[in-house]
Amino acid sequence: MEHSDDLIGLEDSLMDLHLSVNKLIKVIQDNASNLERGEEVLNKLPLLDFYNEDLLRNIGNMRSRA
Repeated sequence: MEHSDDLIGLEDSLMDLHLSVNKLIKVIQDNASNLERGEEVLNKLPLLDFYNEDLLRNIGNMRSRA
């Protein structure tokens, strides 16, 4: 496999991770009221969202350099 194929595979995997974290955030938001410590979990979501958006920016940077 060529280096570019490896990079494409990495980008695809990272994008899958980004989309999965988006889904996780949505599920947590929708169900936090059912959790014993739901408020604490919701308070952590902005940090998770920040890192997930940072991941998306880095994926874009990787693609623009390819």
